Amino acid sequence: MHSNRQEITDYGWVHDQDNKKIIRDTGKEDFFIAEEKGYNTYVKVDDSLCEVASKWRKDYNDKWAIVRSKWDEVYERNKNLRLEDKVNNKLLYKHLFDDSIKEEIEINSVIESFVKKP
Repeated sequence: MHSNRQEITDYGWVHDQDNKKIIRDTGKEDFFIAEEKGYNTYVKVDDSLCEVASKWRKDYNDKWAIVRSKWDEVYERNKNLRLEDKVNNKLLYKHLFDDSIKEEIEINSVIESFVKKP
């Protein structure tokens, strides 16, 4: 059971959440383990404060478009998806944020290396 509400304001937005964490096992009654309550406010800052992030996004837009496209292809297989925790002792995001991995064939190979075979 949960609720998450986002409210757009004149200064940014508010995220109000009320969640119950449960353990759910087939054939067993749900077991309540914790309750999460949060109230976060986000204030829009001047665009000039985001110039570094905007430049990074522009510089890496093509790379991340390839990443998204590869995940679309993986999901279109319509099979259960299980991923390796690490490949070559590195987490997936560390491979993908490596600046030496930038060509489509390299990106696709990295992602496929994490997809567990049935």
